[in-house]
Amino acid sequence: MHSAQQYQAEAEQGGFHYGNYGKTGSGTCQLGPVHISGDLKLTGSIGIELQGTVYVDGKIRMSGSSYVVGPSTLVAEGDITVTGSGHLDPDELPVIMSVYGDIQCSGSSETSAVLYAPNAEVELVGSASVYGAVVGYSVGTTGSSVISYPIELRDREDLPCDPHGGSPEILTYTIE
Repeated sequence: MHSAQQYQAEAEQGGFHYGNYGKTGSGTCQLGPVHISGDLKLTGSIGIELQGTVYVDGKIRMSGSSYVVGPSTLVAEGDITVTGSGHLDPDELPVIMSVYGDIQCSGSSETSAVLYAPNAEVELVGSASVYGAVVGYSVGTTGSSVISYPIELRDREDLPCDPHGGSPEILTYTIE
C-alpha cells in the first residue's frame, strides 16, 4: 500500500515544475512523472496523457471536456474538481488522491479510477459516474450518479494506505 510520500517520491523522479501548470484549448500533451509546486488546471478539450505519477502541491481543476488518460497516478494536496463533460480515463484504474482536500465530480463527468480523499469528502453530483472505487472521510452522491466497482480492484496491493494507521474499512452498496 502506498502513502502520499511514496507517490511524491515517484513524481519527483521526473523532476519539478515550479508554479502553476495549466493547459487549455484542444489537442493532447504528455505529462509526468513530475512534482508541480502550484495548481494543475485543464480547460477546453485539452487532453493529458500521463507518463508517470503527477504530484500537485495545490489543486487540480478540470473543466469543459478536458481529459486525462494513461496508466499513472494523480495526487493533489488540495481539492480535485472535475466538471462539465471532462473525464479521467487512465488505464489500469490508477489512484486519484487528494491528501487534504475534497474531490468533486459533477455534470456528466466520467472517472475510471480509485478516488481517495482520506481526510475530506468525495462528492458525485449530477450524472457523474465512477468506474472504480471511492474512499473518503465521507462520500456523498446526488442526482443520478453511479459508482461501478470492478472486481480486479479486490486484490491490488498498490492502493493507498490509511494515513491514520489502519486499513480503510470496505463499505459496499448499490445506488439505484
